[in-house]
Amino acid sequence: MSSLAAARADNFYLDPENPQKPTKKLKRNADGNLTIRFEMPFDTQCLGCHLSIAKGVRFNAEKFKAGNYHSTTIWGFRMKSPCCKTPIEIRTNPKEADYDAVAGVRRTLRSLVGRRRTAEDEAGTAEDVGPGGPGGP
Repeated sequence: MSSLAAARADNFYLDPENPQKPTKKLKRNADGNLTIRFEMPFDTQCLGCHLSIAKGVRFNAEKFKAGNYHSTTIWGFRMKSPCCKTPIEIRTNPKEADYDAVAGVRRTLRSLVGRRRTAEDEAGTAEDVGPGGPGGP
């Protein structure tokens, strides 16, 4: 393969005399917070217009440091609802390895039931196994 074809395959050209990797510029707002692409982690309902927002809907969100839990950073994400532009804020919850809906939305019953079933399944497996193993005394 010729050197020109290799340069086109990567979609950028690296000068052999100046070996410098191309850098991707991060988008920051006036406060210095990053603007990222955020995907809704669970089914929610907008508190402004009461329409549902499905899991997996993507938003351009502002990412900021909301605090710490021991030594783990709690990240917050601010965005606007696609239907009525209500401000939404979601934060990571490292204690439960989940996300918390802080403002603008609430979890729907379907996402809460799935979360409860997962917790019950984990607790149920520990109770089902007795000292003699599964099915033992």
